[in-house]
Amino acid sequence: MQFDPWFEPLTNGRHRLWATMPHFGARLIPIRGDALGYANPADAEAMGAGWAEVYAVDVEELDGLDWFDTADPLNATFRAALVAAASGEFPSTADPTPQVPAAVGKRRWWQFR
Repeated sequence: MQFDPWFEPLTNGRHRLWATMPHFGARLIPIRGDALGYANPADAEAMGAGWAEVYAVDVEELDGLDWFDTADPLNATFRAALVAAASGEFPSTADPTPQVPAAVGKRRWWQFR
């Protein structure tokens, strides 16, 4: 699942998200953000001189959410990357996504995709 938390009208992928809910139970469902995919030299050049301003707005919108858990390490990394982009820097391209276990129950992790 990939979308940004401040972009509430989730339409594409909604059915995939709902299908994962029984697997996660009461735990939080990890969602990968979409905006940072454009924080790179090639896309910044295409966006023009004000490319970082787009990320400043994203940070403001993210900070306006009362449900976004900034104490979560992955969420903190996501926000820090947005702040870096908002200041005109390109965030690290290293993927901070936690490693998925080799197996979950009797099914392999890739069978849940």
